Amino acid sequence: MIPTQLQHPDFRFVRLAHKSKKPIASEVGWRKRGGLKHNDPILLHHISKVKNYGVSGGYGNLYLLDSDIPLIGELIEQRFGKTFRVRSGSRRGFHDYFIIKNDVLYRTITFDKEGKHYGELRGDGNYVVCPGSIHPAGGTYDVVNDLPILEIKYDELIEYLKDYTKPKAPKSISTEPKKDYGESDLQSISLGTVLGSNEHRIANPWHGSTSGKNMVIDYSQGVWHCKRCDAGGSVAEAIALQEGILTSCADRLSTSQFIEVLEIAQDKYGLKAQQKSLGDPKGWALSISITRMAKRHNLLSCSQCQQPFNFIETHGFFECRHCKYRGGLKKFTELIEASR
Repeated sequence: MIPTQLQHPDFRFVRLAHKSKKPIASEVGWRKRGGLKHNDPILLHHISKVKNYGVSGGYGNLYLLDSDIPLIGELIEQRFGKTFRVRSGSRRGFHDYFIIKNDVLYRTITFDKEGKHYGELRGDGNYVVCPGSIHPAGGTYDVVNDLPILEIKYDELIEYLKDYTKPKAPKSISTEPKKDYGESDLQSISLGTVLGSNEHRIANPWHGSTSGKNMVIDYSQGVWHCKRCDAGGSVAEAIALQEGILTSCADRLSTSQFIEVLEIAQDKYGLKAQQKSLGDPKGWALSISITRMAKRHNLLSCSQCQQPFNFIETHGFFECRHCKYRGGLKKFTELIEASR
């Protein structure tokens, strides 16, 4: 079952599909909920039947080094000592576990040098597959260092590994008024423009590739997928990664980060606001407040991407500007029923 080292009351876990690194369908939105505790009967039942589960970084000051090349783990071991280590089911990489109590500035820290990728230190909102789980290729994730989780200081770690990290420059604070983007459509921007390529398989531009083709792009749908990280996104995430707003393919945009992406898209990629007319209010919208309905049923965010809905009160209309999920009062009522 769950190793003793991971049975910490503050650690949080996510249920994964059988022989997969991806969460099961009912775990949609798990980051927002915070995951499950190690002794949660739902998690324990899942592990007994399905086996695969992951542990999230950040909770309980837990941070997770995920690397296919053991160099970073070996360097940390030489300087700070050994820690709890798990071998990936692929048999190529390792997961090293650390307690880091300092305030970590980034959700994920990547380690690169001279164009070669050495791994990531995964923080809040990112997870690794736990021991006992089964890799898609059939191998199991096994404990190789059955030791306590090592506690290290963030500043000392980053200073020691400074040759392999790229710190983000501090952001300047603008006093300019916020721009009105109206119904801005990020999907109108071509991924080829953002990535500087029209190839359908390329080397990941943010952390590199050993094969030269670890990133797949569907230009017609405006989406991309990184095979190394088993994660992907749309134009919004691509811009965020290009500009250093996000640091990992698995990261997701917060509301403030999404607004920052919109500002960059307008300034750098020529994004224009598309003003759409909804016509005159009619039907239920004349007598029912969609905003009050959303607050009463705690349905203020999109279930697909967890971004906040935009409500047009006068017309009883809602929209997620991130994934373009939208509709009127009837559709919103169906969402309420489905969430009960």
